[in-house]
Parts: sequence; structure tokens; C-alpha cells
Amino acid sequence: MNRTSEITNARPSAPLSWKVAAVVGSSALSLALVELILRLFFSSDFYIHENEKNLTYRYDPRLGWFPIPGSQKTLHGMRTISVVHNHDGFRDLEHSKTSDKPRLLFLGDSFVWGFEVNAAERFTDKLQVRHPEWDIYNCGVSGYGTDQEYLLLQQWFDRYRPSLVLLVFCTENDRFDNRLNFRDKAYYKPYFTTNSQGLELQGVPVPRSERSIFSGHRLLGCSYFLRMLVRCSCNLHAQIEEVPDPTHSIIAELQKFLQARGTQLAVGVTATDKSLQRFLSQSGIPCLDLSTTNRFHYDGHWTPVGHDFVCSQIEAFLNSQTYLTKSSRQSNVQNVNNGHR
Repeated sequence: MNRTSEITNARPSAPLSWKVAAVVGSSALSLALVELILRLFFSSDFYIHENEKNLTYRYDPRLGWFPIPGSQKTLHGMRTISVVHNHDGFRDLEHSKTSDKPRLLFLGDSFVWGFEVNAAERFTDKLQVRHPEWDIYNCGVSGYGTDQEYLLLQQWFDRYRPSLVLLVFCTENDRFDNRLNFRDKAYYKPYFTTNSQGLELQGVPVPRSERSIFSGHRLLGCSYFLRMLVRCSCNLHAQIEEVPDPTHSIIAELQKFLQARGTQLAVGVTATDKSLQRFLSQSGIPCLDLSTTNRFHYDGHWTPVGHDFVCSQIEAFLNSQTYLTKSSRQSNVQNVNNGHR
């Protein structure tokens, strides 16, 4: 062995702590570089749009998402509105469990929940002021399809026991929503398929989407690199499904569910849908035309004036029927009690 080789072999190696520090430092530098690139060139791809869902809702394994009970938030959109959810999780009053007033429950999406309007500006609150002799329940949840609304009703019916359920059908997008297990490019949801036996629930438990994960763990969203990792993980564990439109079958099952409990179903449509209206007529389900031009131009939701119009339409319908008389309420309670014996 020559002298040069001896000198090389005798040279001491770097301490282990230095090697670890070098690896950590280079890794941190690489991550910082990736973070910078993502922020500079891909910020629009990983932008988290904040709205009523990720600010006041939580993940729900059966429904996809549901408002946080007792949550309060001021939302700043085209209008600044105050949002308060009651202890059940609905944007509604706290209702007395012992009230013997006839009960009217509204199902629907953001039109019922009250997108871009304060609670007092909504048709349900206006109707309650006009008719204190009734109990009005607003069970609207922003973004829901008819499938989620049906599941929601199953979950809460025994708690509220309404005399009448009025489903507000968003003609603009509910059929589309009912065909998919994904909503707003951000959230997974349950969905129904149809077969010879009827409806079959699919996609439960609902997969968690990246938006759902970030709303529950807000610190994760601070890093674009972590957003990228979460997106890759979500895409690996879930996929978007589309099925034939099950809307009519869902409404038929909803009607059957209510009839078994002595409760009437009515449907209000936000715009004309001849196929749906024909189906409702054939099924003996009252249909209300709630179409109005009093909408916000930027998203199509009802303005406060639009809500006032809808309130008047519903009020005229109810005044011409006997669904909310005390006798109908007592009959409904008796039917429910008999059904649970």
C-alpha cells in the first residue's frame, strides 16, 4: 500500500450528527423549493375556496357533510350575512319538543338554507312570522341533492314528526347532483342506484375529500405541498361515480316513507321541469310553482324579495289545504304511534 492510500484511509469521517443535519437541511431546502414553486405557478390549482360548507359544516359519513350544531359565523360573499345553526345543526330556531302546533318541515338545498340572505329574510322565517300558530322547521342544507335530503328526513323524522313535508326541488341542478357522488368539485356524497327491488344506497360511508379534510384540520391547508399530498391520497382512495338519474325513484320512496307515517308530501320547483311535474301529478303529489325572476344575478339564488314571493306562494297553498290543522296533527301523531308499536 502506498503512502497516499495510507493518508486517505487515516482521514477521520464526518460525525453522524453532521450527516443527519446535512440530510435534514437539504430535505428542508427541497421542500421549501417545492412549496415556492407550487405557490408561484400552481396557486389556482390548490386554492381553497372558503364558503358556508367548509366554514360552518363538518364531515358526515352518511350524508357527506352537515352543519356544525351551535356554530355561528359571519360570511362575507356578495352580501355579508350572519349564520347561526341551532343545537340540532339546522339554520333554524330552537324548537320546543312539547309544542302541539301543526308542523311543517322544509327540505332543500341552498335555496332553503338561505344562501346570501340573513335568516329573517328567508321564506321560512317570513312564513313563521305570518303564522305563529304553526311550527315551521327549516331543514335545508346547502349543496344537498334529493338523495341526501331523503336520508336526512329518515334521520330526523321521529324527532320532528311533521304534518307536512315540503321538498323544494332545485330544478337547475338537483337532477345532476342526484346522478353523482361528488359535489362542487370538492365533496363526496352518498348516491342511489335503482334495480328491480327499488333504490339501493351507495357510497356509504362517504369518502373524505381534500376540502373536507382541510375544513376539519385547518393547519394542513397552510402548506401547498401538504395540499398536494392530501389530493393525491384522496384521488387514490376514491373515484367519481355517475349513475342514471334516480330522481323520480327517490321522490317516490320519500312519498312512501311519509305515507307510512301519516304525513303528506308536497314539492315546490324553482323552475319549470315538465317531466318532474308530470311525474308528481301522476303520483298524487301536490306541486308548487316557485319560479321567480327575483334572483341574484351572479348565482341565481332568491333575493329577499324572491323569498317574500316564495313565502306568499306557499302560504296561499297551505291556506287552501287542511294539512296544518290541529286535527291533522293529532291524526299524524296517532299514525306514528301506531306504526311504532
